[in-house]
Amino acid sequence: MISGAGKSIAIDYTTADGQEIVRKLAAKCDMVAVNKQEDYMERLGLGYENLKAVNPKLIYGVLTPFGKEGPWKDCPDYDLIVMAKCGLLEKTGFPERPTKFGFPLAYIYASWHLTAGMMAAYLKAEESGEGSKEYRWFRTDWYWIRK
Repeated sequence: MISGAGKSIAIDYTTADGQEIVRKLAAKCDMVAVNKQEDYMERLGLGYENLKAVNPKLIYGVLTPFGKEGPWKDCPDYDLIVMAKCGLLEKTGFPERPTKFGFPLAYIYASWHLTAGMMAAYLKAEESGEGSKEYRWFRTDWYWIRK
């Protein structure tokens, strides 16, 4: 669904001014979704706890390629790397030359699952008045797709 009356802006959240804009927006919105490692957002002062301080009902979604722990947590966020590390490339193309999917399937599945988790958390927050943090990482979705 697209909000026809909505407006959009570009924010450089790595600057102090941009971070202040994000905090002001977070105080008035229901959900925030980020596609960066959580510790990076915390260093910027835009982690869940920082934004929860201005909006206790906030739903904070984190979408990363390989999760928040483990040896791959800092691996770059490229769809081809996700497909290779999760074994999906072995299922496409030829054994001597794997073939990449033509569209970012990992992002699509992980985004759907994050959205579902955030919507469930939103419904709970409407009743309880308390927000939460939701995680989704591509690797889990790819593993499920491969099976």
